[in-house]
Amino acid sequence: MKFGFTFLLFITMLAAHAQVGKGRYLIGGSVDISHLTQGTETRNFDMSISPRFGVFVVKGFAVGGRYSFGVASRRVFKQKENRYLPATTFTTAIGPELSYFIGKKPLKGLVSVYGAYTVYTRLFDGDVQNRNGFAGSGFLGMAYFFNPYVMLKSGMYVNIAGYEGEFPSTRIGFSVGVAAVLDKKKKE
Repeated sequence: MKFGFTFLLFITMLAAHAQVGKGRYLIGGSVDISHLTQGTETRNFDMSISPRFGVFVVKGFAVGGRYSFGVASRRVFKQKENRYLPATTFTTAIGPELSYFIGKKPLKGLVSVYGAYTVYTRLFDGDVQNRNGFAGSGFLGMAYFFNPYVMLKSGMYVNIAGYEGEFPSTRIGFSVGVAAVLDKKKKE
């Protein structure tokens, strides 16, 4: 049943003509909000926003950049002190992003890589810490163009981030996002 529905949806949407030609702009972004509770001892809340911009330099290949801003709040209960220790972290990152769309149909393969300079500020127990670092990300998935200008992207990603004096961290996940492709000049 699922295969039949997917196949029917795929066939009916082949009429859409995707535009990823040279000189067009790629605009998109993502928002991530999560909450984690581990028993009564640990509570985490994370939120980030990441706008993206790119220009197709050749058909299917976009060069651009991404900016990211995030806020995280963590509370850990320390039994020895019989109190919660809160920590708030603000993170910013900026860097280049390369995206390649594979195929001629509205459903295209998508490969994307991103690298960034990143800074975080952590407020913890009356102390302020600032650290510089790096972030890198790779994405492998699909992009479906509903029309020549709007796409839905989904796929797997891996993020690596490291800060001076700390071990790097790796995060693997699944992402869904929306992006737009705009013309460079107005059509008459």
